[in-house]
Amino acid sequence: MIVNADDFGLTPGVNRGILEACERGIVTSTSLIVNLPGLAPSVACLRTGPDIGVGLHLNLTQGRPVSPPSDVPSLVDADGLLQGDHDRIAAAWTTDDVRRELTAQCDLFRATGFPLSHLDAHKHIHRHLHVLDVVIDLARALHLPVRPLHRERLTAANIASPVRYVDAVYFEKDSRERLLERLLGLPPGVTEFGCHPGYADALLRDRSVWVEERERELALLTADDVRTAVRDLGITLVDYRTFA
Repeated sequence: MIVNADDFGLTPGVNRGILEACERGIVTSTSLIVNLPGLAPSVACLRTGPDIGVGLHLNLTQGRPVSPPSDVPSLVDADGLLQGDHDRIAAAWTTDDVRRELTAQCDLFRATGFPLSHLDAHKHIHRHLHVLDVVIDLARALHLPVRPLHRERLTAANIASPVRYVDAVYFEKDSRERLLERLLGLPPGVTEFGCHPGYADALLRDRSVWVEERERELALLTADDVRTAVRDLGITLVDYRTFA
């Protein structure tokens, strides 16, 4: 089982929470947003933190693009910012602009020198098929696995991925019961669990609708009974480097 914490690089509090969820809990993997301010200190945290697989959290919905806004006009608003409501506007994104920006984000990640374990996407933008086609091309070029949304298309393209992806939030009242139930019913093969642990900080309130919820998720992912269940059920915790 891969337990991937999305949004590394969103804020210092999120970074701290993710690394703690790896050190004390069941998180094995994270994915880094590279286009937001604070990339250098985020990478420094990863270098000095626990051993964890680190993917690229491709982002077309938040912050400024890595590319000059004038080079990706279909992705940005009048202020040169990526636009958040992808379900409403993704059809207007041109494939050329998507390719230019996602390639720039890959190049920026690789320029850090940090090993890249996989590709996934903020807000699951690779649910949109023209975005997925670009992600597949990047994965082929970089020999990387991809989070398994539209897994049949990934398989047809010979892109490695987990057998399934479980996208859930773990800060609701029944979260503990749901998580333990899913662990108990885990089928054979590699499953990825997505999660969003972190510590609330002032910057997070400006950048996300999930604030205190991330702390509740962190508490669950580091809980003794959850770690015990993983051990007693014989679940092997891995990250995307298992596909190397």
